[in-house]
Amino acid sequence: MPRNRFQNILRFLHCNNNEEEIPRGQEGHDHAHKIRPVLDLLNNTFKDNYELARDITVDESMVGFKGRHHLVQYMPGKKSHRWGPKWHVLAEGDTGYVNTLSLYCGKGGARSQHGSGFDLVTDLVNPFYNKWHHVLVDNAFCSPHLCHYLLERNTYITGTVRVHRKGMPSSFKRIRVPKGGREVRQQGQLMAMKYGDRKQVTFLSTFSDPRIIPTTNARGVRREVPTVVNLYNKKMGGVDLGDQHIQSYDPDVRSLKMWKKLLINMILRVQKENYAECAKRKQDQTALPAVLLYALVTCFRRFHSIRYF
Repeated sequence: MPRNRFQNILRFLHCNNNEEEIPRGQEGHDHAHKIRPVLDLLNNTFKDNYELARDITVDESMVGFKGRHHLVQYMPGKKSHRWGPKWHVLAEGDTGYVNTLSLYCGKGGARSQHGSGFDLVTDLVNPFYNKWHHVLVDNAFCSPHLCHYLLERNTYITGTVRVHRKGMPSSFKRIRVPKGGREVRQQGQLMAMKYGDRKQVTFLSTFSDPRIIPTTNARGVRREVPTVVNLYNKKMGGVDLGDQHIQSYDPDVRSLKMWKKLLINMILRVQKENYAECAKRKQDQTALPAVLLYALVTCFRRFHSIRYF
């Protein structure tokens, strides 16, 4: 494709009518208005065409962007992108297949008394209640109340947790466990365990237990760890696995418009999801990029006469 044609497509590319956008600060304003039709379409398609396995993960995913925008976050712990808008993602633990994408739009709006992390996980996991799925989360979302709440709805959970969360054992704030050791507390079906590794790590789980089992780490070294640690290490990386799959194909299109970076990220995820679905059905995956590009160009030709300023 000639450069000028590509630049014209990128220049006039729109996903929604800007004239219908409610101004920021007014009731009903949607921070994701510019990509809302595409985002809703993809979420519905992801859910309709793939049935998730037992283990599902909820985590954050960054989209690299250093321009000026009120939704840009700075997360120094992220290795791939530290600056940019943030997705909250629900994905399959084994394959990284994304089921739901939710754009983080700040702390505004109504929240429950249990915090934004509790609200986020319950909103994403709500369609999977009473199916005995196993949810894995990190310490940004996990709490004892969330564990009890999901268990009442026939959903298991395992995650790392901060020792100062409400409902955590008070002794965990003072105890320092030696490397390889563990301290366990039980409350009904909920288990709390403090484990000594390179750092002090605390786990909550309604699914696993603290039994010691032999395993092999990523470097091939044999070691013995609690069952809950082994399970968390194997299943928690679903969202990160999906990010790794699309990172190699990121076109690095530079733009001052943040929504265009989000759109390109969603297109890459579509290709990755189709690849995973074809691999599951043992179908040919080589034609997927051509089919995706043909669909995008066809849509552009169909609506090229509509111009939104």
